[in-house]
Amino acid sequence: MDATDSPARQGECLLDLIGSTPTVRLRSVRPEGGAEIWLKLEHLNPSGSVQDRAAAAIAAASAGPISLRATPDRAIAVALAARVRGQPCAAALSTPPTHEQREMLRLLGAELIEQAPPADSIAAGAFRATLGAEVAAWARRPDLPARLSLIVAPAELAPALDGAGVPVLAVPEVPAPEAAAMAARLAREEGLLVGPSTGAGVAAALRAARERPPSEAVLAFALESGERYFSVTMERRT
Repeated sequence: MDATDSPARQGECLLDLIGSTPTVRLRSVRPEGGAEIWLKLEHLNPSGSVQDRAAAAIAAASAGPISLRATPDRAIAVALAARVRGQPCAAALSTPPTHEQREMLRLLGAELIEQAPPADSIAAGAFRATLGAEVAAWARRPDLPARLSLIVAPAELAPALDGAGVPVLAVPEVPAPEAAAMAARLAREEGLLVGPSTGAGVAAALRAARERPPSEAVLAFALESGERYFSVTMERRT
């Protein structure tokens, strides 16, 4: 299809562009003689993270200031949603941010605090209503060149994907060097600038794909953009 035949998405605000992310087949990062690996490009959401899906629901559930305890990526996504909606945002970070994540939070006007209540129940529902529905619809497409036989996803997302009718494997613990090496490989061989969490998921998907025939496909997720991790230790090979 020519690009001119497909109208560009538009919205009344940035939050209208969350979701409906594309899915791409990896051409180089796949086992010889094994299953295909497909990647749903969640890093193309407005803040560069799958967490935008939860953030939109968290912001919509609050009529006033938002206060939450979250990972840096979720805090960034909520800060963006709050900025678009004109709501103050304060976040307690559950893990130390990278330099880039801290700068993103600062530019989005988020206040960093020591303690804040979680919003996990809202987030879980948002993933079910949006990401789960999109994956289920994609799995039923008649034009898929291979049968989707497994979904590999972080444990946080796994419950939202139950409705796809395909087994879901929660990403096991992957050593940090292996996750970073896979993120570097995805950039070098596929042109995908993603972070170490994505690297961990693809590493797990690659192991699973080795055990499946070429007629099957494994789906994983590009969870976050890689630019926010340039200041921390990630393996870079030329």
